[in-house]
Amino acid sequence: MAQIIVPTWVANFTSFLKVTLAISLRHAMIIVIRYTLALAAAATVLAGCSRPSQTSKAVDGSTNSSIQTSAPRLSQSQALEFAKRAAEREGTRLSYYKEPEAHYKSKDRTWIISFTHVNPRPVPGYFEVSVDDRTGISRVVRGD
Repeated sequence: MAQIIVPTWVANFTSFLKVTLAISLRHAMIIVIRYTLALAAAATVLAGCSRPSQTSKAVDGSTNSSIQTSAPRLSQSQALEFAKRAAEREGTRLSYYKEPEAHYKSKDRTWIISFTHVNPRPVPGYFEVSVDDRTGISRVVRGD
């Protein structure tokens, strides 16, 4: 078998290249990781800032700009319709009740619809229906 004789300078240059490339790749990976983490942090901040909000109104009609709420997906009339259907599915005769009142709870993202019985009131004289604003799922809650 023939042996290949490599000059010393070629062997030294090859070793130099191996070490240089290993160091360069390590530094390149560190830079890529740092930029990736910085980009992920910036994307998280931007995603948190992009959520729409609206100023809530107090019961007396005044606005308080320090309280931020998310706007409901369902309209009040849609929430009322979901609540009426849920009550009728349970056998409730809505003609025995006054026109329901709907209130949106932005913290829970639910509509609360209150039904009050017309006089003379049986016990219980009221019930509520909670409507999930995200899904439209309705749940009837009877009074005590």
